[in-house]
Amino acid sequence: MATETALTSGPRAGAAAPDFTLPSTAGTDVTLSAHRGRTHVLLAFFPLAFTSTCTAENRAFNEDYDQFTRAGVTLLPISVDSVPTLKEYKAKYAMQQDLLSDFRRDVSRAYGVLLEDRFFSKRGAAMRSALLLGLALCAAACGPTAFVPPPPLPDRVYGASEVDEPAEIVLTPPLHYPEGGSDGVVLVRMVIDSAGNPEPGTMLMVQGSDSVLVVAARALVLKTLFRPARVRGRVVQVMADVPVEFSAASLPPVTLRVLGDVYTLEDLQERPHLTSGPTLNYPAALLLSRVSGRVILEAVIDTSGRVQEGTVRVVESSDGRFNQAAKAYLQAARFTPGRIAGRAVRVRLQMPVEFKLPTRD
Repeated sequence: MATETALTSGPRAGAAAPDFTLPSTAGTDVTLSAHRGRTHVLLAFFPLAFTSTCTAENRAFNEDYDQFTRAGVTLLPISVDSVPTLKEYKAKYAMQQDLLSDFRRDVSRAYGVLLEDRFFSKRGAAMRSALLLGLALCAAACGPTAFVPPPPLPDRVYGASEVDEPAEIVLTPPLHYPEGGSDGVVLVRMVIDSAGNPEPGTMLMVQGSDSVLVVAARALVLKTLFRPARVRGRVVQVMADVPVEFSAASLPPVTLRVLGDVYTLEDLQERPHLTSGPTLNYPAALLLSRVSGRVILEAVIDTSGRVQEGTVRVVESSDGRFNQAAKAYLQAARFTPGRIAGRAVRVRLQMPVEFKLPTRD
């Protein structure tokens, strides 16, 4: 007669999480308390490496790794396998997340997720569970675990790449060209708080050597009101770079933006130019039918001259069957970046992709 597998009890939801230090596939020990006050932590206990369900779970974590990072969550998968086994496991499936080894089963027992299976010489295997620390403590038995990202940390200053909605300029003071100044750009870096106000104590002049322009740029930015950045719909503090551009011959003579804004071609002093692209894949059915076509695409070119992922859209198409091939071509194309005052910026452009039939000699 089969006996039930014993399951140790663990901490209750809302209770302090038991601290631990475990070796990882990174070659260093990981201590849970080192993350306290810095990030939320998702402990993902899984039974054994190289098993089908655990592999599916860890590959899903790998695919969503960037989403966890943007949500301010540190992912710590834990199993009872040895470190060498976990290193092979991570390498085989090219996982981004490091894996922790609870070879002595102490942490699994402390969290109440250890199964003592008497049918296998009393060897333990961790029940598949997920525990989200820093917001709540939750666990689910074998099966997929729905992940609900925690709210953003109110005291954390997020980087520009970590927010879902960047800070935007709402209102500026009168923009006058300063007397005694020369044309140039001053790059101001500072924290914009959750109310949209620059924090004076964090302000740093990253670029700009003309003292007149630096003083004018600082005064302008301090009096500028921003729409605050947001993470998962909630306002947060963000570190932002604001270039202030001075050009006496331009109208207006002074402009300022949040770095990372998307410019139009008309804003640029140097426009992007196509430098290379893949071989255009002509859809076979259309080629055999002798159908030519044209697709106009719009996309954002980033500061490295690459098409920003997720920004390609069809503006106009002679035949929808060309659209996918046109998008694939543009996504793989490379450009010179657009520039303002020598600084590379993101720019939105439209580009035609022509599907021309080969000529017959």
